[in-house]
Amino acid sequence: MLLTRRQLLIGAATVIASATGCTRLAPTAAEAPTTPGPEAPPEEGPRPLLRVALLSDPHTVAADSNLAGAINGKFSKALADYKPLRPDLWIVNGDVTDGGTTAEYAAFKKLLKGTVDEKHLLVNTGNHDFYDQSATDEEEVRRFLAAFGTPAPYSNRLAGGLHFVMLATEQWKSAPGSGDWAWLSAEQLRWFEQVLAEHRDRFTVVALHQALQDTVYWSHGGAGNRFTGCGQIAELNAIMKKNPQIRLWLSGHTHMGAEIKGNVVSKNGVTYVGLGSTFYQFVPGDGPDAVYSGFRKDLSSSQSRMLDVWEDKVVLRARDHVGKAWMDGLDVTLGR
Repeated sequence: MLLTRRQLLIGAATVIASATGCTRLAPTAAEAPTTPGPEAPPEEGPRPLLRVALLSDPHTVAADSNLAGAINGKFSKALADYKPLRPDLWIVNGDVTDGGTTAEYAAFKKLLKGTVDEKHLLVNTGNHDFYDQSATDEEEVRRFLAAFGTPAPYSNRLAGGLHFVMLATEQWKSAPGSGDWAWLSAEQLRWFEQVLAEHRDRFTVVALHQALQDTVYWSHGGAGNRFTGCGQIAELNAIMKKNPQIRLWLSGHTHMGAEIKGNVVSKNGVTYVGLGSTFYQFVPGDGPDAVYSGFRKDLSSSQSRMLDVWEDKVVLRARDHVGKAWMDGLDVTLGR
């Protein structure tokens, strides 16, 4: 029997905590992940016009959780790994929290301190940011807005000559279909069309937590895929058709390792890229620990991507935060 996505993530967190000997943390221990060791030296050579850290799925838990050291610590180490590379912009593509609580948002913001200036942060919602069973979807959105001081869970930014658009899921409990899909309001779709029209001459990067249907690995199967998709896929496809400046579409949610074939797909002029997760990845594997046929959870892994913007191209590199190294052979380069 397949486990639900919630059960999978809770199980992963529990195993990580067990493996690290994590118990309920005292205040001083809970702060330890925010004080990483010595930084690596910055990269040598010419610097791009813009450098963007592309992270997803940290699944932050409350600071007093017995899983804080294991889960939040991994996100903190990913931030510390990128800090010497001096990103100009930081993107966190959904599932900011594991359960959508105010305590989890507070813990996430504390993890940013000393590394990420929130003026240079773009963030959106994922399905897990609606998982507090005691709150309505509307209340969950209000918590997100209060945490980041934004008027909506979606946003856009011009930087380095590019246009970055953060789309956001707005429903889970009240969704008319699978809550793990993205559900965008009519208001958000109108806003999306408006900001695209205002910047038709800009190379545009769109981020949405869930992978769109029939793009990256695990997004195929149409309505039968309860795991990832978007309830407004027809509207988004129509908008993309009218806006060829959309060149790059980023997703998280699947926790697929960068090395998985099909995690980068080009379709109708758009390149779709899965960002992986700072929490854990799914990697090929069979046996008793396989969650789905042919895949197991690599609980020790932590991955994301970096986007470097140059005069004539943009380059995405995959990063292994455990080994603090770029993943060879997985660069994605697009001309401008």
